[in-house]
Amino acid sequence: MSESTEPLATPPPVTAAPLHAAASAPAAAPTRNGIALLALLLAVLALIAAGGLFYRDDTQRELSDFRTQSILQDQANALSQLRNMLTDQRADSRNARDQLTARLNELQNRVEAQQQQVTALATADHSDWQLTEAEYLLQLANQRLLLGGDPKTALEQLLSADNIIHDIDDSGLLPARAALAKDIAALK
Repeated sequence: MSESTEPLATPPPVTAAPLHAAASAPAAAPTRNGIALLALLLAVLALIAAGGLFYRDDTQRELSDFRTQSILQDQANALSQLRNMLTDQRADSRNARDQLTARLNELQNRVEAQQQQVTALATADHSDWQLTEAEYLLQLANQRLLLGGDPKTALEQLLSADNIIHDIDDSGLLPARAALAKDIAALK
């Protein structure tokens, strides 16, 4: 019977096994929750990283668009300035051309006037020059005779005038030559 007393004392190991089984069951549940929480945390971090990369790319794209717009605006301004400069240069060129055209017209008018004068002089007969020379010699002879009292020089000038009128060979000048012959005879 002593053996029967001992079996009464052994029941504690039976209770220990269910305690250990109960302790490992709650420990397995937090490990699954920890993994799920860790997976959720990693997924959130991945989403945040993806959002950050998207935000960075979007910001860079906006910055690139802004730079492109700025460059395009600068080029548009430069093009506008060039157009204005070209317009101003065209206006200056037109003004210069108009001034040159006016100056050219003025010069052409002067050339035409001078050509008319040259034509008038060219059409003047050589006899007109000779008559003018003879008239001048007659005036000199008159001055020598009246003012200078030099009949010899006056006679020479009258003879030169007579020779010039004789060389013209114009019958309309015969009365003038007759009057000149009387004056020459009076001085001799």
